Amino acid sequence: MNRIQVGTNKKTDPSGYQPNTFVLSRYCSKRSLVTLQSMGISLSITTPRNIWSMNPSFSPISTTPMSYSNSKFFVIKSYNLQDVRSSYHHKIWSSTSFGNQRLNKAFLESERVFLFFSVNGSGHYCGMAEMISRVDFNIASDIWQEKSRWKGVFQIKWLEIKDIPSKNFNHLLVPSNSYKPVTCSRDTQELPMDVGISMMRIFQLYLQQPT
Repeated sequence: MNRIQVGTNKKTDPSGYQPNTFVLSRYCSKRSLVTLQSMGISLSITTPRNIWSMNPSFSPISTTPMSYSNSKFFVIKSYNLQDVRSSYHHKIWSSTSFGNQRLNKAFLESERVFLFFSVNGSGHYCGMAEMISRVDFNIASDIWQEKSRWKGVFQIKWLEIKDIPSKNFNHLLVPSNSYKPVTCSRDTQELPMDVGISMMRIFQLYLQQPT
């Protein structure tokens, strides 16, 4: 049995957000997690690299192709991890002017829009979210590191938070990007449905391991 060290997370977001969570600094068994959750303890499990923590409250979603016949999938590239963390707390995102227009068009023309997040230079994908509102081009948010750079905001729902090495996605090729691996995609690169669903499956099935 792996040793479990539990401590409160007292970090406070600038907006006043104070997560009442506990951090497990060691990996533990599934039975241990279930036992702690049954006690009403909210958990976040930090990886040794401290890139992301997995939230066990996320619900599994279907990866059956027929479920996404009118859905669109995009890669999101962030300049830094802090902006992705701010997005997780505030449940919003903003891209470049061109990216926002592309995503807004997709949202208006399809039933669902899914986003796969990666931080530039990280060599990992770090999360999956769904776009749940159109882009409001008339407002901006100050939660980003470069506060004056990003114009327009849209709401998202986080579906998975995992730090997954890019090598797990290298076999997925994007025809509209010269058949390069999806890991070579730029911000708001649209993905074909089969690649998007494959990325969903990887996010759901991947188990983070200590490094």
